[in-house]
Amino acid sequence: MNIDDIRKIELELNIELPQHFIDYITNYPIELTKLKTMLGELLFLYDDPEQLISINQYLGFYGSEKLIKQKLCIGENGGGDYYLINLKELSDEKVYFWDHEESTERFYNEKTDTWEWEKLEFSKNLKEHEKEILEIFGQ
Repeated sequence: MNIDDIRKIELELNIELPQHFIDYITNYPIELTKLKTMLGELLFLYDDPEQLISINQYLGFYGSEKLIKQKLCIGENGGGDYYLINLKELSDEKVYFWDHEESTERFYNEKTDTWEWEKLEFSKNLKEHEKEILEIFGQ
């Protein structure tokens, strides 16, 4: 992605992207491109602005109306589970993993409308996310 793509995402979703995400995604790792080519449609980290916009419009996590609020879906594992980053605390570089089968049941408190996000942490930052994805799904 380039800066024009970043601006398009921010405009279409009416959000501000964290600088750490902008820095990382505008230098998309070749290793993830190779993995995507090898595995097909699995999109561990979206590299197309239209895909990123589309999935986030569908999920609606970036707003404040849904169960999951102010998070941006940055990728998926192919099994209905999503990788998210924080849009509320822009300095939070963690990547969170939302498992569609158990995350809500285990880590969401409906009475207080709060999440235990620390228990959904997948990686401390995007570079670590890349390493973990390559370890799990790479050769």
